[in-house]
Amino acid sequence: MARNRRLLASCWTWAGDAGPGGPLSSPVPWEQRVAAVGATGWEGVGLSHTDVADYSRAPGLTVLRDRLHSVGIPRVELEMLRGWWATGEERRRSDRTRDELLDAATVLGVDVIKVGAPQARGVPPHLLPPWDRFVQEFGALAERADGFGVNIALEGMSHTNLPTLSAAIDLVRQASHPRAGLALDVDQLVKCGDGDWTRLPGRLAGVPVFVVELCDAPVDPTVALDHGVGPRCLPGEGDLDIPGFIAAMRTAGWDGYWGVEIISDDLRVLPLDVGLRAVRTGIDRLFDVADALAG
Repeated sequence: MARNRRLLASCWTWAGDAGPGGPLSSPVPWEQRVAAVGATGWEGVGLSHTDVADYSRAPGLTVLRDRLHSVGIPRVELEMLRGWWATGEERRRSDRTRDELLDAATVLGVDVIKVGAPQARGVPPHLLPPWDRFVQEFGALAERADGFGVNIALEGMSHTNLPTLSAAIDLVRQASHPRAGLALDVDQLVKCGDGDWTRLPGRLAGVPVFVVELCDAPVDPTVALDHGVGPRCLPGEGDLDIPGFIAAMRTAGWDGYWGVEIISDDLRVLPLDVGLRAVRTGIDRLFDVADALAG
């Protein structure tokens, strides 16, 4: 039985020397980026909001879309929208970003945008959005996206007001909108204390999942949880049970693209094509293990 192994290079995986904590614009010319991701066997890519802003100016999103299609990349996902829960100037900035991403989705043929949640660790509770309003705003965001045929994939993280999978699921269920669902990242799930893959299919029953992301990272229980995405490493060089997660998501019914989100200094220093091949080789080996688990 053939098993889905459609792989998508998430935005930082094919950005070269760019990413959180550093410059957000890829230093690699767009033509070189597209050629490298096409030559290394990927079937999808992620674009950040910075990518959208950069490539809207040149070469234009239509040209980018057509070039991606020409090298065998039919799938594009967009990220990351924050501040959709906010008020004042933060909300105005978020709404501009939202509209730019939705407009880009129309041009690029995108059907999902990944969104985040507000940082909560160390933040006084009165500065966080009240839960009822948070739910309402998430539903309103999904309704806005519905007019563009776009799903909203929410990624909870350990340092946000959605520090567990249960909290993220509660938000999606209470928003109760067909365009509102989850983005699941294997590393974030482990950091949230939700790394028991045997329970995952049951917990996801009836919950829309729009994005699934793979990565690898060291796991050290003596180190406090980080406030973001690091540290991570190339696939197969860390401690995460990626094959077990893949098997669990297949049991849960996932048949979409597998985003591969590698945010790693080891990757950033490599030439783009070399790095993409290294990531692809590592992740393919982990899929081989997952396939063997299934028999």
